[in-house]
Amino acid sequence: MVFEAKPADLQTVKNMVHRTIKECFPEYFSENIVRFFLEHHSEEAIKRDLQEANVYLMESDGYLVGTGTIDDNLIKLLFILPQYQRHQFGTELLQCLEDELAVNKIFTARVEAHEKARGWYQAMGYRLVSEESIDVNGEKLPYYCMEKEVSEMNMDHMEQGFMF
Repeated sequence: MVFEAKPADLQTVKNMVHRTIKECFPEYFSENIVRFFLEHHSEEAIKRDLQEANVYLMESDGYLVGTGTIDDNLIKLLFILPQYQRHQFGTELLQCLEDELAVNKIFTARVEAHEKARGWYQAMGYRLVSEESIDVNGEKLPYYCMEKEVSEMNMDHMEQGFMF
């Protein structure tokens, strides 16, 4: 089940995001880049998203497994806790967020993916729009702006209890 997070869920969302970054990102990124991601997804940034965007939590069998945010048509902060990765939760959560966009008459979903997530988003139907990079204390961090056209809700999600 996917449901909208409330301001009271700030620490829950932050803990999910930070735990995933701390446990998964060091395998792919330098300590400098990991620190950047932790600062970029700070408590203040997540608090702002809870106030200005739509932050969602995903639950399975009574356990919180992931989180994702919709800000206009940008899907961001899609994190699945490490122990639940590679069990289709990310796919299900992304599809629910895309369905939410379509329900709200937004038919182009955007993501900004780092190199390690790029292939997964491509497999999910996203196409590359542009390649960007930012300087993180002298280290180049590439990221990829991607888009996907979304359409009618997948009613299977509703039947399986994945919808909001």
